[in-house]
Amino acid sequence: MFGRIQNLVRNLFALLLLLNAASAMAMNITAIVSDRSAPTLIAGAHQLLEQRQDLTIQIRTVQQISKLSDEELQALISHSDRLLLVAIFGEDVPRLLAMNYPAQQLRTVLHSDRALMPLQRDRHGEIFSQGLPDDILGDKVGVQTAATLADSQKQAPRYADWLQARAYWLNRSVNNAASLLQLLTNSSAEYPRLEEVAPLRFALHHGADAAWLSAAELNTQLKPAQRTLWIIDHDTADLSGDWALHQQLCAAQTWHCVSVLAAWGHPSVAALETLQTSIRVPLKNNP
Repeated sequence: MFGRIQNLVRNLFALLLLLNAASAMAMNITAIVSDRSAPTLIAGAHQLLEQRQDLTIQIRTVQQISKLSDEELQALISHSDRLLLVAIFGEDVPRLLAMNYPAQQLRTVLHSDRALMPLQRDRHGEIFSQGLPDDILGDKVGVQTAATLADSQKQAPRYADWLQARAYWLNRSVNNAASLLQLLTNSSAEYPRLEEVAPLRFALHHGADAAWLSAAELNTQLKPAQRTLWIIDHDTADLSGDWALHQQLCAAQTWHCVSVLAAWGHPSVAALETLQTSIRVPLKNNP
């Protein structure tokens, strides 16, 4: 009996060693993001973790970070193999700049205060340590589609990983959020596929469902005899709790109900122009 107990204890100890080894081998990814950006990234993390059990992913919002002491924040950074900073501005910037970063840690900085950009460190090194090229940082068109992205990467291969990461973030979707996190772990030259998301989209609601249409398609669906409720929102509204509000507003009346999702800048201007055109120009179904 005593021998059987010894064997059992020995086997349990061996199992603990294996579990500890597996935990130590798991790549640890930490993302620090704005509160608004967190839901999309969290959904992407859940999707990736279903495929990759060899990863641990921690996502902390700026509000959560503000509650950490400097020692706790330093520990969070120090124990991360990969670090992602997204949409960080204001008082969090000098605090993050004051931290110490592991020499071998890879870091990706997106849509944040430019003072944080020198922290970027990917397979091509600290690509922004010697300057911040406006033609790279300010070019949204060059990363909006897979074709323009490939062209941009060909012209600036040193920035290829960062451009790929930015394309995932600008084309905001759960799949792209998962691809962004997967990119951080990637040691190969092949990137996860970019899912293109138009910066301006229209959704015509029908009860609990919504049909995504182009401006031209929308014009053929609207009936002049019915009033139309237009809801203009940010291009990520369909990824957060905001979409429930769209559905609630549209379900509360018998009018046409159209959600207009537009990114900042030119897409927002184009959204208003489209709305004005739809109101002023006779609709296709107008007799």
